Amino acid sequence: KEQETATVKENNLQLSSAEMNLLTEQNILEKLMAEKEEISETLRLFREKIKLSEKLDAKQKEYFEAEKNVFDLSHKYNELNNIFLREQAGILAETLKTGEACPVCGSKEHPNPATRENSNVNEEEVKKAHKEEQKAREFQADLSRETGSLKSSLDNCCELLRCKLKSL
Repeated sequence: KEQETATVKENNLQLSSAEMNLLTEQNILEKLMAEKEEISETLRLFREKIKLSEKLDAKQKEYFEAEKNVFDLSHKYNELNNIFLREQAGILAETLKTGEACPVCGSKEHPNPATRENSNVNEEEVKKAHKEEQKAREFQADLSRETGSLKSSLDNCCELLRCKLKSL
């Protein structure tokens, strides 16, 4: 009986030791699983950062193209408007008579009246060019807001990534 009791005690010790080893291994496994999750999250953030960077680059390129378009359309509108205004001044100048007041400035002397441009630019073309310019400006403003939003998202992602990398 003593030998059986000793064997049971030894078996109990071995079982207890095995249980301790199992608990230790389970703790290690849990830590490894948590680290795996952290690494997976970090990898996800890296991928998101790359995706946001690519989107931001594309949006910035689109913005700069829109900016050039606004510049071109603004130049076109200003040219058409100036031609139209000079044409209108020439038409008005044709009605001036020496000794009679100018309808614009009130002067009775007209030493250097404007001459007509004889262009085909009409008020409708000027208005159309102005609308095109305004529409392009609105589009550029929309792109600016979208670019700013993407930049903010990218900055937030980078900050989260920095924090994750510090914790690893």
